[in-house]
Amino acid sequence: MDLEGPRPSPGEAAPSPLAEAARRADAWLLVGVVSDAGPGRFLNSALTITPSGAVAGVYDKQRPVPFGEYVPGRRVLGFVSALEAVPKDMAPGPGPRLLPVPGGAVGTPISYEVAFSRIVQPFAALGARAIVVPTNTSSFGPRAATAEQQLQSTRMRALELGSWVVQSAPSAISAIVDPRGRVVARTDLYESVVLFGEIRLAALTTPFAWWGEGPVILLAAIAYLWVVVPALGSPWTRSRLPRCDRVRTRLPRS
Repeated sequence: MDLEGPRPSPGEAAPSPLAEAARRADAWLLVGVVSDAGPGRFLNSALTITPSGAVAGVYDKQRPVPFGEYVPGRRVLGFVSALEAVPKDMAPGPGPRLLPVPGGAVGTPISYEVAFSRIVQPFAALGARAIVVPTNTSSFGPRAATAEQQLQSTRMRALELGSWVVQSAPSAISAIVDPRGRVVARTDLYESVVLFGEIRLAALTTPFAWWGEGPVILLAAIAYLWVVVPALGSPWTRSRLPRCDRVRTRLPRS
């Protein structure tokens, strides 16, 4: 939803259409909003709204999409008319923030942030009990592979964290993924349907949820030193290979 003016902060009243929807449903809402952040800037945010219509929590997206949510080197590339499709640049958020919901709190990486483990894992470290991904990759078009690609990223994050993940999209792919990375329910691109399902809020206790990708990088470096470097024929390796005597051969004279 596009807001007129700045987004509300926790404790403030939600924008009237959202507040009315929460009161009418007598339910908590988790919604995505775009709001003004000053001249030439905007915020892409996720909010939780209580049944009384108040904002309970806010998360501002940290990593904007190049040429989708901001233009790198806009001053230099200003002559490119196609860049008018991105008239404003997204202001990055300050970092991970959990959104309170009944029974705990959830992490909400927005859109393609779910493709980056280093963005999603800190939500688990802060105590998230599930992950919700607001997105709308349908803007890339019906023939692009981006929507399916993002769903695969969502499945990978579920496996890493041992978490239920809900991907919610107005016209892209919505899905419910269990902690083993299995898609329990999903929609298709541009399918007009409401997806119903049930997830469990639980502490995320996998090693990846605790420590992130640091140990993975360390193990990859050790594997590189153990396997790849010897294969390149380093002096250290050659000194330990079995020694072969040089064989002399004499070609017959013509």
